[in-house]
Parts: sequence; C-alpha cells; structure tokens
Amino acid sequence: MATFDQIINQIDKKQLAPVYLLHGLEPFYIDLLSDYIEEHGIDKDQQDFNQVIFYGKDSDAEEIVTNAKEFPFGCDKRIVILKEAKDLKNIEKLIPYLENPANTSSLVICYKYLDAKAAFVKAAEKKGVVFKSVKVPDYKLAEWVQNRAKDYQFKVNAEASYIISEHLGNDLARIDNELKKLKIFIAPGSDITPAIIEQHIGISKEYNIF
Repeated sequence: MATFDQIINQIDKKQLAPVYLLHGLEPFYIDLLSDYIEEHGIDKDQQDFNQVIFYGKDSDAEEIVTNAKEFPFGCDKRIVILKEAKDLKNIEKLIPYLENPANTSSLVICYKYLDAKAAFVKAAEKKGVVFKSVKVPDYKLAEWVQNRAKDYQFKVNAEASYIISEHLGNDLARIDNELKKLKIFIAPGSDITPAIIEQHIGISKEYNIF
C-alpha cells in the first residue's frame, strides 16, 4: 500500500507504475492523485496522442484494456485513466490485465466512495500500486484544516479551523475549495481570522464552539 506522497514522488520522477488503484471512502485524495497523474504523468505535448480518460458509466472493460495495451506514440508511456470505476458494469474483466499489465502504459483506476474488493486489490498489487484513501475522523478535521491551510501558505488558529470544519462538515473538497478561493483575497502568509471567514467564506464569526 503506497502513501500519497510516495505516489507524487513517483510521478515527479516520471517513474510511473503499470497500474494505479486509487480507492477508498474519501474521494478528495483520489481526485488529487488522478488529476496530478493527468497533468504531470507525461509531458503536455505528448498527452493528445498518449493519454485517454474513460468514465465507468459510459465505458466497457474490454475497451479500456485494449487502450492500455496500445503502444505509446513518440514517448515511453501511455496513460489510461478510468474515473468513476464503481460504475463500470464489467469491472471484474479488468482483473486479468491488472495481473499482467503492459509496461508501456499506466492504467489509473479511480474507485471512489468504496473499498475495492479483495480480489481486485490483490490483482492490482501484483504489478502495480494501491492507494487507499480513508476518511478524516471528525475529531481530526480542524487539524486537517490547519494543515491544508499551510499548503496554501496561510495560518489558521484552532478557533478559526474549528469554525470552518464545523460549518462545512466532513467534506474535504469543499473545505479545500474555500481555502483555495482565499488566495484571491488575502496574501500568502496571512492569518485566516474569524472576520476573514465571515467575509469571504460566509460563516459568521459569532459561530463558535459555544
């Protein structure tokens, strides 16, 4: 089982695995990794010919495998991304490919909101990388807000992070989006205060633990 940072490091070094299974109950990190691979897995001038994205509801496993087996054009790797994998009706047909994938492709399977079945995980682990995205417990959500704010070069104290986490709930994508929007209004290194939260996120500064 790989960590988020390990996978990012792989992508940055262009050392892509033949298979990535990104699964679990927390969609936020699955989306982050999938987007990162899509943006940085191969050079931008190679993406038109060597990168394809499927959506489970509109796709067929055999078509996905056929694409993954195609040779890349003008570069070392081809990237095939399957989003919304839980909606792929015949997903079990991917298992033989996972056990013996093409080395010239990276098949990225985004299996959000569910833990993939054991047989699927076992097959992906043989030649690929498995990442399980777990929910942040509610009692750690305020701490998560503080850490995520640091990624955007903001400071947020315990009170402000609690206000954000309590009001927005355990929805990491929504919280992240609100923090990202603050980059428009406040400078890097700024403190995210209750007044800023009220003005730009729309949560009253009177909203507190009492």
